[in-house]
Amino acid sequence: MRPLRSEWAFALLVGLLALGLYLRTLYPGLVGDGDTPKFQYVGAVAGTPHNPGYPLYLLVSYAFSRLPMGNLAWRINLMSAVFAALAVALVALLQRALGCGRAVSAAVALAAACGPIFWSQATLAEVYTLAAALLAGLLVPLVHWGRTRREARRGAGFTPAERRGGSGGARPSTPPLDEALLLSAAAVFALALGHHLTIVVIVPALLLYALLVDRRAALQPRVLIAAAVLQVLGLCQYLLILVRTRQGAPYLGSQARTLSELFDVMRATQFGDRLFAYDAVTLWRGRLPLVAGFVRHELGLAGLAVCLAGFVLLVRRRAPEGLLLGLGALGVMAFALVYKVDDTAVFLIPAFVLLWPAAGVALQALLDALRSALPSRPQTWVLLSLALVLGLPLWQLGAHYKASDHSDRTFEMRYFRAVVEHAPAGSVFLAESYTVDQMLLYELLGEGFTERRGLRLVSRDAESAEIYARRGLAVFAFARARQELLPQGFRFEPVRLEDGPLPETLARLPRGFTVLIATPLASPGLRVAAQALGASLPAEAGAFVLAAVTGASQPSLRTGTAPLELRVATPRAAALLSVDAQGAALVLEGEQELRSGAGAVVAWLTPGGRVLEALELDPSGALGVPFGRRAFPLYRLVGLPDGSPAPRAR
Repeated sequence: MRPLRSEWAFALLVGLLALGLYLRTLYPGLVGDGDTPKFQYVGAVAGTPHNPGYPLYLLVSYAFSRLPMGNLAWRINLMSAVFAALAVALVALLQRALGCGRAVSAAVALAAACGPIFWSQATLAEVYTLAAALLAGLLVPLVHWGRTRREARRGAGFTPAERRGGSGGARPSTPPLDEALLLSAAAVFALALGHHLTIVVIVPALLLYALLVDRRAALQPRVLIAAAVLQVLGLCQYLLILVRTRQGAPYLGSQARTLSELFDVMRATQFGDRLFAYDAVTLWRGRLPLVAGFVRHELGLAGLAVCLAGFVLLVRRRAPEGLLLGLGALGVMAFALVYKVDDTAVFLIPAFVLLWPAAGVALQALLDALRSALPSRPQTWVLLSLALVLGLPLWQLGAHYKASDHSDRTFEMRYFRAVVEHAPAGSVFLAESYTVDQMLLYELLGEGFTERRGLRLVSRDAESAEIYARRGLAVFAFARARQELLPQGFRFEPVRLEDGPLPETLARLPRGFTVLIATPLASPGLRVAAQALGASLPAEAGAFVLAAVTGASQPSLRTGTAPLELRVATPRAAALLSVDAQGAALVLEGEQELRSGAGAVVAWLTPGGRVLEALELDPSGALGVPFGRRAFPLYRLVGLPDGSPAPRAR
């Protein structure tokens, strides 16, 4: 009991280290990326996403949506982080089962945690970290079962008569613990069936492993019957889709009213044409290098080298485990190879779970060899061991931290909350695009704006727009819907949405952004903004020009009376800020970016020198910063095709 408890404590520590990293880099709210906004609310409303329906994910995300912390989107992002950390902890346990020491197991598991593709899915709401945790949770008891069966074949735990019987005489009995391990693996596989049926791509590797380890134990009737019952129960999870369809869930991305329709959902017939969609030439010249590139990018050159060495060692020393991990990874990669999607990389995550443990085997063998080669120089061995053990995870962390840190990405959360709060009760939004619609639905369904204020998303067509407008409801459209309806005689006006006061906006900017301000009037709000950037304005300053880099010290500042001028070299551009009798101006790379007659000119540039926002503010007002109109410009319907104005919302 004590060794087992110690192993779980070790795995818990590794998982907590990974979880701490993911919490530090987690998206803080709504994410406008692929299916993520849908997964951020669909479980909370007990709806169904696209095929194959993901019933297990729905049940778990429903539970996470009820946590009394953060906003809904953050809670579901947290769920991905928790399952990613669980997968990392289980990968560490898997390496222990393969004979690796704790130091190596922890180091390789944390290197896996910092892989760029795996890490990308640990910080937002998606289905892939749960799939990774289920796969690792299946492998741990299965490999432990294999180890105990090998010990049994060597005679451990059997009576003399059983040992004399061997494979050709009396049949050794299977200890209850062995059966429990095997059926535990079968139970986790059954759970995984309720998450995504792509788990079946590793079935050949699982069956081959069981047969190679102990065919008789694996094929016992009671084991086969129990495993079959578990798989049937696992498939019963899909009945949730049938139930929620008949109950009329608020969102139904997968619908099934009959068992035949449910079977189509489970087989993901919605995407059936994407499987085997490539010809042989495309597979060889395009897809194969793409998949290989993703694997190399995830593991890094060093990780890939030790991984390949680990498979060589496994095949020589523990062939069943080598075949289990290797054939399983090849099955996952083969599926990703022939499946036509834009996000091929994330379909490889189960392969990474299978590949990294082999790297641990090679690294442990290298450490053992060093220890044998340096018996009289323990200090040298310790230093080399530390370098080898710490090098891999630290390299992964340093190489991918910046790109994986999304803790400051709040734009979508702020913008779409402003959209729904601006709309009068009963307003309708015309459908725009998949991603925009899902972000709107997150607010309408997930955050309850449909229930509380009657806001709805409707189809993007002229008939719908006119019907709702003539009912006296406010009708809003984004760029595509507006562009399609303009030729039909509809008229729209842009909607100005405010992001908050300037000081708060500047405080949200990430480190390394360049902020430029020029104004002929240093109002209290502008003084606060300047102070937020580390600049101290003298009391008599009536005008100022300021350039500051967020997170850095000693901004460039000129104050006094007009004319004022400040030349700034940003990382990739040259800027000129000026205040004269005609007002304030910003010139970027020799071209005037913005001029204001009486207000303040404000701009912020990315670390790469790209203008993220440039706007004019009234320094005598509240300094409310409007959202930029570059991302998701919003419009309100104001005129109908017959020339009449759209009725104002009641």
